[in-house]
Amino acid sequence: MADILKKATTTLDTLFDMKFPYMMCMYSAPVNDGFNYNDIWRYHIEFFPPMRSKEKQKFNASSETGAWAPCNPTSPEEMAANLRTAYFRNIGM
Repeated sequence: MADILKKATTTLDTLFDMKFPYMMCMYSAPVNDGFNYNDIWRYHIEFFPPMRSKEKQKFNASSETGAWAPCNPTSPEEMAANLRTAYFRNIGM
């Protein structure tokens, strides 16, 4: 997992051409409630970058904060392509 996290964070550094700040949250299944979550829950990690770009800090709008649903001005397809390019540059391919 350490190798994957290192690649993920250095890919963000490569994408934004700087040591990119981020908040990282780790989500595990609820515990001690008597329910077996093995079939429905997967451990996962999410990154929440506080920047839109190297020069622009991201500020949540009231609707994003109130609904706990951040908006992204970049389409998922465009960002996936950008991340893919940065990842391969990062690992030297």
